[in-house]
Amino acid sequence: MNILVVTNTWPSLSEVFVKNLVDGLLERNSSVTVLCKKSKGSRTTGYHGHGGSILYFTAKKTIVTMIHLLLVLPVFFFLKPSAFFSLWGNLAIHHDFSTLLAPLAWFQVRNERFDAIHCQFGYLGNIGLILKKAGITTGPVISSFRGSDISSYYKRKPTVYRVLKRKGDLFFPVCAEFRDRLVRLGFPEKSIRIYHSAIELKDFPFRSTNLIHDSELRIVCAGRLVEKKGFSYAIEALRHLVQKDPGYRMVIAGDGPLAEELRKTAVCEGVADHVQFTGWVDQETLRSLLEHAAVFLATNIESKSGDTDGIPNIVKEAMATGVPVVAFDHPGLQELIVHRTSGLLVPSRDVPGIISAIEELRNETLRKKICKNARQTIEKEYSKEAQARYLEQLIQEYSEK
Repeated sequence: MNILVVTNTWPSLSEVFVKNLVDGLLERNSSVTVLCKKSKGSRTTGYHGHGGSILYFTAKKTIVTMIHLLLVLPVFFFLKPSAFFSLWGNLAIHHDFSTLLAPLAWFQVRNERFDAIHCQFGYLGNIGLILKKAGITTGPVISSFRGSDISSYYKRKPTVYRVLKRKGDLFFPVCAEFRDRLVRLGFPEKSIRIYHSAIELKDFPFRSTNLIHDSELRIVCAGRLVEKKGFSYAIEALRHLVQKDPGYRMVIAGDGPLAEELRKTAVCEGVADHVQFTGWVDQETLRSLLEHAAVFLATNIESKSGDTDGIPNIVKEAMATGVPVVAFDHPGLQELIVHRTSGLLVPSRDVPGIISAIEELRNETLRKKICKNARQTIEKEYSKEAQARYLEQLIQEYSEK
């Protein structure tokens, strides 16, 4: 298959699921073109050297992008008049002005033909519709919904999906909760498939070491330092745990706007000496943190703005590594974890519940069962191989309709 993947940023440490998707497809001998808005660091055009390519449809400087757009728009109008008028007609309905970049995206792939377009966030589906109208595919335009695009982003831009839900072909929420939200928003239920973000299993080998009885009990949390990650609850729980056993330590890996506030929280809670803030870490460092963790703690919540996560990949990676997970019963995490079978779930924002769950993991029989079952769950349902195969199956089924 020849698949176009449309995304925001390449490469991106916070969107490694896109790389995992591309890798899985390439290893199954599909051809993949990644079409993205921007880069973090240097830009590259080749990927893996066997069927993968990276294309950017905006320049590093906004003014250069605008000049390119002014030059491409007349060409787009002359060669693809139907798509040109669809662009403006759709814009009048959904008011998603980022769709104006669609002609630039088309220009990059104008001579290609794809079996499907997979847009990695819901709002990118509006660009995908224009690309299909311009004739680069007769296959499905697929739009994935991963978190903010179906929560806080939608609250800020409530008209953004007016066209997509009528003209899009397939919709891929990453969890059942997001599927239900799409149905409530009027997306056709028959076109919705739950499609999980994948992880690279070989990067997270299962460990057999037991760290829960070590003198230093390391709790690892990871993610962007924003409200929806709920790290303040983790720090509050640590205060009570340290009072019981001063050997507890917490590592919070990530960076973000709440970094300074969380450091102050650690000071106020009296646990500043027990918390390490690492800032952003690469995948190798993250793997090392997981290998030396006694517990992984996921305190995901819904923020005041409505922003929320689906199923965070970092939790899957912890489960794959063999780190027992304690998590709030956030909708996506309820789908990933079976309580007392593949992890321990705690009511949202319940700090005493966190404390009890972490203490319960001192039970060796329970801990070993949880770790074994968690790894099996990830292998079966969340590996990049399984998800690439499932994507190809869904595209094939659509083509045979």
